[in-house]
Amino acid sequence: MLKRTVAHSVMFLLLLMFSACVEIDVSIPSKGPGVPRAAETPPIPNLVHPRPLSHGMPALSSIPGKTPISLDAFKKMQTKRLQTGGGAACNPDDKKSIDKVGPALQQTASWCWAASSKIVMESHNIPIDDQCNIVMKVLGEQLCCVKVINKDLIIPENTNCQRGGWPYKVFDMYAFDYENVDSPLDWDALTKEICLNNPFIYVEKRSDGSKHTVIVKGYHNVGPTASNPHRQKVVEVYDPQSKNFQDFTYEEFIGDPNGDPNGQYSYSHFVDYAQIRPLP
Repeated sequence: MLKRTVAHSVMFLLLLMFSACVEIDVSIPSKGPGVPRAAETPPIPNLVHPRPLSHGMPALSSIPGKTPISLDAFKKMQTKRLQTGGGAACNPDDKKSIDKVGPALQQTASWCWAASSKIVMESHNIPIDDQCNIVMKVLGEQLCCVKVINKDLIIPENTNCQRGGWPYKVFDMYAFDYENVDSPLDWDALTKEICLNNPFIYVEKRSDGSKHTVIVKGYHNVGPTASNPHRQKVVEVYDPQSKNFQDFTYEEFIGDPNGDPNGQYSYSHFVDYAQIRPLP
């Protein structure tokens, strides 16, 4: 009976983990089915992926970390790097995916920020601590790695470990540079960033005011098809709440206008952490 009770408790915690990024909360009713990424399957036009409520990041009105730069300034930075051999020639009408971005679930409901940062930093061939050690260093806590249930789930002995954080604090801790961009990357900037072999993190602001991190790892185009005469821009993403990569339309990547209470997607675009790379 005891073994069964423990097993049920673990299963319940796992279910809770995937319904929120930090604190356990209710889920936003799904407006459409989530679709794992399939290499040759075009995404459904105007598909809205479900978004559970999340409190994975502290609620701040301003963008934390480095002073944000404009999209125009960011694109000039990208062009300079491409001209100096920082990446391959880019065709926004083609496709590219960064294979070094592998799926790795966040190990508690609150560690989306640690999981996303670790995945992106390791794509640069630099070993990074486990999520729990990242959390201990950034939050200044102890016993965050105690009570490992399995490789995908930790129940820290110290409950203060289960808190939200910001990717920039992880980058500062592990000597990585980055840029805050004050508006969503347009298609030209997004494709160039992937061509520079720079997966990047964007932060969603949910309808309840909470925030969640998602990684962009690639892009491609679909169509035109008989059912959709327009060529569709597709963003390949990884959400650390899921085991699967997903395809979002570019419109899904952008989300609702900030502060729109009646939006289609139930989230808006808060900030992009891009040009993430080791400091020289």
